[in-house]
Amino acid sequence: MNRRMLWAPGVALASAIALSGCAENGESPISLPSIAVTPTAATTTVPPSEADTALAASTKALGTTSYKASMTIGDALSVTGAIDPQKGAGDTKTTLKTAGGQITIDTRLIGTDAWAKVTGLGEALPAGWMHLDTQKASGTDNFSISPGQTDPAKASKFIAASANVQRTGTTGFAGTVDLTKVAGVTGLGTVTIGDGAAQMVPFTATTDAEGRLTNLTIDVQKASPEMAGPVKIDYTDYGTAVTVQAPNPSEVTEAPDSLYNPFGN
Repeated sequence: MNRRMLWAPGVALASAIALSGCAENGESPISLPSIAVTPTAATTTVPPSEADTALAASTKALGTTSYKASMTIGDALSVTGAIDPQKGAGDTKTTLKTAGGQITIDTRLIGTDAWAKVTGLGEALPAGWMHLDTQKASGTDNFSISPGQTDPAKASKFIAASANVQRTGTTGFAGTVDLTKVAGVTGLGTVTIGDGAAQMVPFTATTDAEGRLTNLTIDVQKASPEMAGPVKIDYTDYGTAVTVQAPNPSEVTEAPDSLYNPFGN
């Protein structure tokens, strides 16, 4: 039976863990709200406006300086993290509410090493920390952070899919996000949106006085009312010191293969 993938950075890992754990327990996999899209026809390229350029530039600091990030989808999902992209280090916590309770995933990244710890699934997965094979994890969106992918909220990918961007004051922006352009990037699922217009959802964004992104809110409920709420992403504490410690080796086991490719793709 096909099951839906979740729509959010880091949530694909939660879905993978849920599927893995339920399969081992003989339970039905968890099914959660999602969005699927169908590609639209190519459109004529329009030169970027001043607002387009400024909004795109607002995410550059996410690759050059440390910061804290948080993301929510209503009250169903939350992701928080502290990241230092220059060190390739960070830690995140993903909390997913389900009909059966709550799943929590802690992730740590130090250079080319990454670990994850899951609570809320009983004995379905190894206890304590799991070491991730970063060759399998890198370049995918199954994990909130991995080598070369240190923004747990993936704001730059949403902004790259934006259109009709306009300023709303000195530090505000508004426009639309084309969901077809983030298909495959954010774990889009199996609920089909109708025409192309329904795949364009509104967003708002704000920056600080230095032009760095501070908030991005995407109204995905316009495309799928079953979503728990809008996607809200916040970036704070630019320049904050980030210290990440590796788990005690005695508490670490290797992660199962199902976490990297849970849907057989």
